[in-house]
Amino acid sequence: IKSPAEFLKDLKADCDSRTLMLFTILKHYNYDVAIFGSEYYKHSLLGVYLPNKEVGLTYKEYGEKRYYLWETTNTGFEMGKISDKLKNTNYWSLNLK
Repeated sequence: IKSPAEFLKDLKADCDSRTLMLFTILKHYNYDVAIFGSEYYKHSLLGVYLPNKEVGLTYKEYGEKRYYLWETTNTGFEMGKISDKLKNTNYWSLNLK
């Protein structure tokens, strides 16, 4: 895993480094974000809390909040829309809040 500064140097990194960089930036600006990891999928996703319930988007609940999952390593994905291969949220757990 690379630190956010190391990632910004060459913009090459795996899912863990990308989610950590986005988590760090968004947390700095007081967004309610989390990092979710999956041993089963061997992957990491960013979770972004939205106060309104969004229909049709993939989220993971933590406490009483819905964190909408965001794929950061592939192109073409918007927040809450992830690959069908990764959608089983039972395999995702909170890594960092």
